[in-house]
Amino acid sequence: MAGVEEPPVVHRGVRSGKLDENGTPLGDHRCTPPEIWSVALEALGAKTFDLDAATNDFATIPAIVRCTGPKVGGADGLAVPWWGNVWLNFPFSTPNPWIAKVGSEADRMLQPVLRMNESLPPSELPPRSITVLGPGDSAVAWWRAMRQTCDAWAMWPKRAHFPRPDQPKGSAPGPVHLWYIGPRATRWRTIMESHGVPTSTGALP
Repeated sequence: MAGVEEPPVVHRGVRSGKLDENGTPLGDHRCTPPEIWSVALEALGAKTFDLDAATNDFATIPAIVRCTGPKVGGADGLAVPWWGNVWLNFPFSTPNPWIAKVGSEADRMLQPVLRMNESLPPSELPPRSITVLGPGDSAVAWWRAMRQTCDAWAMWPKRAHFPRPDQPKGSAPGPVHLWYIGPRATRWRTIMESHGVPTSTGALP
């Protein structure tokens, strides 16, 4: 994962040319709608995420720690260590550094836990996971890297509207996928599918 070497990808959903006062594409401020994050939390058996690694003050997703980014004086999700149950809806205009971060944090957070508790069933392992939301574009290298690294993934079945500060009612950026990295992939897939969300195992054949 950390070796993804692909030129920066600008997803079609952020090519409006509109920037905020910090030079960030407005499309990068899209906030995950409750219809998605509520199912993601249920799949974890949690009421809140421990860390939202890339967020803004307009977001409604519940998280104990929120990384709003250095441009607005907040924590940088690319720089801080991740812990607990992590949520990431990364800026669609710059996926590569975030996907590399997912890979390095998955190795750091999860592998030691699994090795130290290899005799425990998944339900008794410490609550550590990474859930990622991103564009459903299987043609790009970072998507294939995520699919190879995750333990489960899902295709959100309908166009969801992502609110942002300049568009409170939201816009639909296109198909979105969810990736889960953690010890409870079977439970995650079961809950997702109970809500009509198609899922699959992680690694590519």
